[in-house]
Amino acid sequence: MAIMNFPLSKEAPPRRRAMVSAAADVLAEHGPDAPFELIAERAGIERDTLDRHFPSRVVLTQAVLTQYVEDLADRTRSWAGEADVFLWFVEQLADLFVRTAGLPEALRVTAPETLESLRHTIIEVGGRALRDAQMEGLVRADVTADDIMMITTLLGAGLSGGLAERRAVSLRTREIVLSGLKAQP
Repeated sequence: MAIMNFPLSKEAPPRRRAMVSAAADVLAEHGPDAPFELIAERAGIERDTLDRHFPSRVVLTQAVLTQYVEDLADRTRSWAGEADVFLWFVEQLADLFVRTAGLPEALRVTAPETLESLRHTIIEVGGRALRDAQMEGLVRADVTADDIMMITTLLGAGLSGGLAERRAVSLRTREIVLSGLKAQP
């Protein structure tokens, strides 16, 4: 599955959307320590403009991760009631981890409240999708919403190196995880 470029909310001003989108792309390619100059260049703005909107790396990282998770949550909710939405959700989580490798760790000490809020959103939305899949017999009955954080840990494990390397590891990991989640006939 291709890595998706996550759109930003329609309410965000276009310039801010462009900055967060550029940051997401640059951070996916270069990691959490990517130069702000490169992000500004990709967004087509001056570095001082980026600094005014995002005065620190923490604030920018929070914006990128929050946008990814909010977009995934919105798209998952729009599929409510569809039997295979949970399996799709797991695929999308895997893609999210490929693109954001290193970002959650960067926030673990500096902004744990942001990570906790994002975890809550993932569990809440994933839990609803999980119940739909279980009702249709697509996912094992013994998997619970509490297992979603374990699944995210597995999907995010071992993702180092460049984007292509992370994609390769992620494809194998998600294959194993999805196989383990599916109900057996």
